[in-house]
Amino acid sequence: STAINDRVHVGIGINAPFGLKTEYDDGWIGRYQALKSEIQTINVNPSVSYKVSDAVWLGAGMNYQHFKAELTQAVNYTGALAQGYAAAAAGGLIPAAVIPALIGATSGLDGKSKVTADDSAYGWNVGAIYSFNEDARIGVAYRSKLKYALVGNANFQNPTIPTLAGPLAALNPVVVAVSNQINQTRLFDGGIKLDITMPDTASLSYYQRINDKYDILADVTWTGWSSIKELRILRSDGSLLSLTPENFRDTWRVSAGINYQYAEKIVLRAGVAFDQTPVNSTDRTPRLPDNDRTWLTVGGRFKLSPASNIDVGAAYIFVKDPSINIVGGTPVSVPGTGLINGSYKSNVVILSGQINYRFR
Repeated sequence: STAINDRVHVGIGINAPFGLKTEYDDGWIGRYQALKSEIQTINVNPSVSYKVSDAVWLGAGMNYQHFKAELTQAVNYTGALAQGYAAAAAGGLIPAAVIPALIGATSGLDGKSKVTADDSAYGWNVGAIYSFNEDARIGVAYRSKLKYALVGNANFQNPTIPTLAGPLAALNPVVVAVSNQINQTRLFDGGIKLDITMPDTASLSYYQRINDKYDILADVTWTGWSSIKELRILRSDGSLLSLTPENFRDTWRVSAGINYQYAEKIVLRAGVAFDQTPVNSTDRTPRLPDNDRTWLTVGGRFKLSPASNIDVGAAYIFVKDPSINIVGGTPVSVPGTGLINGSYKSNVVILSGQINYRFR
C-alpha cells in the first residue's frame, strides 16, 4: 500500500482465501468415494481507502480470483462389469445363472477417475474503520460471493480384464463386449463442467489499547457457506457424471486475542477462537471430514529496524471428532461407491512466519 495524499491510499494484496487438500491411500475402504481432493485459489485484490475524518476511514476493492480443483477416486470396475452382465443376461446373451461365476472371475478390478477443472471470477469488497479515540477502534468488512463456471476434463484409467479359462472360456467375447461398452459409453475421457458459488463473508472487529503494555482484540465473522448445496459435475454434453449433496450451512467464527509489549522491540501475542464448520453430519463426505474447531494461538513480532520486522505464529486446532455414515452421492459413470461408516480423529498444527518492510 502507498499514500496518494493525506486522505487517499491505494494498495494491492495477493492471497489464498480458499484451500483444501485431503489424500488417502489407494487401497483404503472409502476409495470409491475419495482418494485425493485438492482446491487452490489465488486472489488479487487492488483497493483504495479514503479518510473521511480523523475518526473514519472507508475502503473498497475489486477481486480477481482463480480457482483450480482436482478430485480423484477409485472406480469399482467389477461393479460396472456386474451391471453389464445383468444387462447381457436380460438381453438373452448369457444365462443369468453364470453371472455369479463371472463376477467371481473378474473380481477385485479397480480403475481410477480424475476430474480437473478451473475458472476465474470477479468480486468486490468494502470496509470501514471508526476510531473512538487513539486507543480504541472498530472495523467492519464485507467480501462478495464469487460465481464460477468451472470447465475441465474427466479422465479414467480402466483396468485390463483377465482372460477367462475353463468352463467360462466360451464367455470371453461377452466379457470383452461388456468391458468395451463400459469404456466407450460410461467410463470414458471427456470434458466436464461444474458451477459453484464461493461464499460471501462479513466481519466485525474491535481493538482496545489498555495501557502501555497490553492491547485486546476481538472479531466476529460470518461466512455464507450455504451458497454450496451440491457438487453437480456434468459432461460437456450436459449429461450427469456425478452428484454429491453437500448442503453446507452458514457459519460463525468468534475470536479474541491479546498483545503484550514485552520489550521495546518485542510484542508477544496469544489468542483463542471458536470456528463453526459448514459441513453437516448427514452429508459429511471423506473429501471434507470436517467439524467445529477451537483454535489456540501464540506468536510475536520482532522489530529489526525502523522499517522492518518479523512476525511468527503457531496455532493448535482442536477439531471435534467427526463421524461419517454415507453411501456417497449419486454416481452415474462411477458405480458402486459403497458405505463408509466410522469416525475421524482430527487435529491441526499451523506454523507461520512473515517479514514486513516499509519503504518509507
